[in-house]
Amino acid sequence: MKILRKIINFINPFHKSINIHFTNRELIPIHENVKLKHIPSIGDKVFFNDKDDILYVIDVVHFYKNYSQLIYIVVEKDVM
Repeated sequence: MKILRKIINFINPFHKSINIHFTNRELIPIHENVKLKHIPSIGDKVFFNDKDDILYVIDVVHFYKNYSQLIYIVVEKDVM
């Protein structure tokens, strides 16, 4: 399966790998390299298995570096 994915990625020049990081307002990482089926939008609730807190998405930041896309999802405990 990995070989097939590498071949498809080589053929498709517009393919970009996605790295998703959850951070707080100061961009201090909470969880890094999270794999999701879709990118949450502002106002969505998220929670992690190792923590009991429900966090809210307040911002989604995209960066492009070379051929990889970095996505920072900024979360906080309370939404104002």
